[in-house]
Amino acid sequence: MKGSGPNTSFSGGAGLVPTAKDYARFLQMTLNGGELDGQRILSRRTIELMTTDHLGGIPFRDGQGFGLGFFVVTDLGERGILGSEGEYGWGGAYHTTYWVDPSEELVVVYLTQLIPAQGIDDYSKLRSGIYQAIID
Repeated sequence: MKGSGPNTSFSGGAGLVPTAKDYARFLQMTLNGGELDGQRILSRRTIELMTTDHLGGIPFRDGQGFGLGFFVVTDLGERGILGSEGEYGWGGAYHTTYWVDPSEELVVVYLTQLIPAQGIDDYSKLRSGIYQAIID
């Protein structure tokens, strides 16, 4: 009988349930060029390919392209929010987001359980607070 048991969903991210710590470690591995805790997980060239814009001029978002699984900031001025060119990340269900900023050696994982999430300004406040706290 269809629908009475487990179903298959062919979606790249569907059903993934890591902890915040696990996801942060994965992102740290990408920031480290494919290494984590002294172990090579992915090649440096693979990380470079994943975090390079592959759209070839196809419009996506202002100042952003898209790599293999991540938005990629290509023009900070055009994007118009705090961050760095070369930053990459994405978001998920229930208003979650993450990004990696190689220029600042920064990994951010922000997990929420909000749906719908209209009318709140938490993303810009989070980003503003983080970048304003950086002291050179």
